[in-house]
Amino acid sequence: MQNFIKKTILITSALFIPLGLYAQDEDCSQNPSELPAQVHELIGSLRAISNAQFKKVMDLKVNMDGSGSLAVHYENGKPTHLRLSYKNKGGEMNQVLSFDDIAKGKEIAYEHPDMKGKAIIVKARKPFESDGRFKFEVKLRSKIGPDQYNAHSIDLAAHPEKQVVLKDEKMFKQMVISPGVKMFSWDGTFKSVEFN
Repeated sequence: MQNFIKKTILITSALFIPLGLYAQDEDCSQNPSELPAQVHELIGSLRAISNAQFKKVMDLKVNMDGSGSLAVHYENGKPTHLRLSYKNKGGEMNQVLSFDDIAKGKEIAYEHPDMKGKAIIVKARKPFESDGRFKFEVKLRSKIGPDQYNAHSIDLAAHPEKQVVLKDEKMFKQMVISPGVKMFSWDGTFKSVEFN
């Protein structure tokens, strides 16, 4: 999660530093100590605009931990990016991956900082796109050392006006995951998942 945040800050900085430099050329009397607050405000505004461009596909809930969502960004009626958002008491994470990268084998994965290995993996099934649907595999870690996973196939019928996710040809709007618990804390695995 920290690597993703660092990448987001780096990309955001690369995009908006030239804007800040242009603003300084225009008004040389600007106090440099004011710039970080202004940049922070600008990033917040642009993030809100960017978030509005994503259409929520489904809700995600991890019992006893937090919640989030899966959303799709469209350009000219075609899905271009997938975003996984998740929030718990430890903070908030957002991972964005293009459909092109997913088709090439890249995956969205969650790895807890205190537990090695990927706990949740979302990746493409083959063929990735078929009959207007995008096919995904969600893998939830069921055992640690060596890691073993339970895989679940879901389909996304992505249309800008209506997003539909299906599991075994049945539509669902929420995925609820139950974590494995040992001694009142998460053991790094998931014991069950429901598609509601």
